[in-house]
Amino acid sequence: MRHDKISDLFGFKARNAIAIAALAMMVALFFCAVAYAAPESQTSASSQGAQGGTDVTKSEAVYGMLNSDGSVRTTYVVNRFVSNAPCRWADYGAYTLVSNLSTAQPLICENEKVAFDMGEDPFFYQGTLKDAQLPWVVNLAYTLDGNAIAPKDLAGASGKLNIALKTNANQKVNLAFYESFVLQVTFTLDGANCTGIQTEGATIAASGEDHTIAFTVLPGHDGSFNLSAQVKDFEMPSVQIAALPYSSVIEMPDTSEMEGGLESLSSAISQLNQGTAELANGAAQLSTGADSLAGGAKQFGNGLSTLASSSTQIVSASSQIKDVLAQIASALKDVDMSKIDEMKEYAPVLRSLAEELQALKITLRAVDEDYMRTATMLNNLAIVVYNNPLSDAEIASLRAEVADDPEAAASLEKLLTTYFALRSALDEYFASGGDPATIAAQLEVFLADGGEFDQAVNAMLTAADFLEKGGIDQIEQLVTGLSDLSNGYSQFHDGLVAYTQGVKALNDNYSALSSGMSQFADGTTEFASGANQLSSGVSQLNASTSNLPAQMRERMGEMMADYDFPEFDPVSFVDERNKNVTAVQFVLLTDAIEKPADEVAEAEPEPEPTMWDRFLVLFGL
Repeated sequence: MRHDKISDLFGFKARNAIAIAALAMMVALFFCAVAYAAPESQTSASSQGAQGGTDVTKSEAVYGMLNSDGSVRTTYVVNRFVSNAPCRWADYGAYTLVSNLSTAQPLICENEKVAFDMGEDPFFYQGTLKDAQLPWVVNLAYTLDGNAIAPKDLAGASGKLNIALKTNANQKVNLAFYESFVLQVTFTLDGANCTGIQTEGATIAASGEDHTIAFTVLPGHDGSFNLSAQVKDFEMPSVQIAALPYSSVIEMPDTSEMEGGLESLSSAISQLNQGTAELANGAAQLSTGADSLAGGAKQFGNGLSTLASSSTQIVSASSQIKDVLAQIASALKDVDMSKIDEMKEYAPVLRSLAEELQALKITLRAVDEDYMRTATMLNNLAIVVYNNPLSDAEIASLRAEVADDPEAAASLEKLLTTYFALRSALDEYFASGGDPATIAAQLEVFLADGGEFDQAVNAMLTAADFLEKGGIDQIEQLVTGLSDLSNGYSQFHDGLVAYTQGVKALNDNYSALSSGMSQFADGTTEFASGANQLSSGVSQLNASTSNLPAQMRERMGEMMADYDFPEFDPVSFVDERNKNVTAVQFVLLTDAIEKPADEVAEAEPEPEPTMWDRFLVLFGL
């Protein structure tokens, strides 16, 4: 038998030296892997036929020959035994065929029991299992240009190839292997005829002219992978699947330093949450006060506007009274006392003027009260604004606090704009000289009981009485009194005109002030809304980060749990009656997809079997 028959066994071309080397390496690795034996797992071997005091350990290498679609065709097991002394040993297994790989002695098989003699050197025998079951169900499906295709029809084909691989647990086999073994699935594609290789979750490496694509399936998990490529004259060697007990090298890192930092971060977020809550509370109070101020300012503005409008009528009426008084005083100056009876006709006029002046006094008192309210409100507002100025440093600090919140920052800028507009309006108002308090004080003196205004009214009424009585002396006094009244009222009228002009100036300035207050209220409302949103967001952040170290430990535990698989306690895959098992591993190979080989004109004679040929029996030759 020629050694190049190895490649024929696994569906490789004779020229594919890499595949041959890989196969030889697998065999060598197996013998190295099973060389260890855990002493603590060894028990007395007398139950399987050894003499008392003799220890025998066993390892199993399971080889599954799969069809190209992943279904199982044949399962072989190479059993390896190591004894500390020569003995006769019995092993269990439901085999259809067994071969002694170590000596020429025949194996005794009876009732699923294989008996043999062994010395101190390792002993090997191979058995073909009666029931070709494996711990995993493997399924391979192929499509070419989007259409399903049988593996046998792929040989020599060209087009867009997709290979779908799925693995899951075989419920008919001990689940300890599925739950504790990791699968390594390797595809080999010809680099010259397979281009545009695409896949996810795989390791792709160049091996000479070929590409190897390796997938890993963790213990206790089903596998599902897709591999696609543009192929021509397609061929593919066997898909290789190796299964070994999983050994984790991942350890939980020391997180004490990280936890300290997270605790500091959590504490800082808690303090930030408290600060933003206080900011939101203060902003809400500011907004409420600003709304009240803006509402009062609007009402005052409406009243001031009405007052300014009525001032024109007051001035007009006062002007008429002044003119009448001047006419009367002028007429009485050159009066002929001999015609005293004719002067009686002025008495009703004087009484009417007195009544109008008394009515005007009532109106002016109402105006005086409005001016006093105006003065009080403006002075209170000025006290708040001028006594609580915002410095550049305070403004910079406010901007820094809301720098990370665009909405709050925009609200703050509107608030600052309104604040500066309010300051400007107040500055302009007080610079105009139209102080309502001064005007109101002057008007209060003029309208005081018994003051100049009342004296003028009383003088008119007295003059009317004098005219009606007709006394010459009294008439002379009347002339003098009316002249004085006319002069005094003229001065009062001038003061009234100045007063109404002050009302107009105040009304004109107040419109800007009222608008600034309204903008100020709107700005504080937006600022309060932004501050509340900021506080709410920081509160949620604080709630989610209050126990960051515990959350980190929990999350790391969850992540590590994905790699925390049950440790494999070696048991026999072949038969549970076999004890002292130290190792089990699986090597699965699918049929290769290749074009039919050219016929050989004349077969060469087969040489005598060699030791190497015996190893080939491991793979069913």
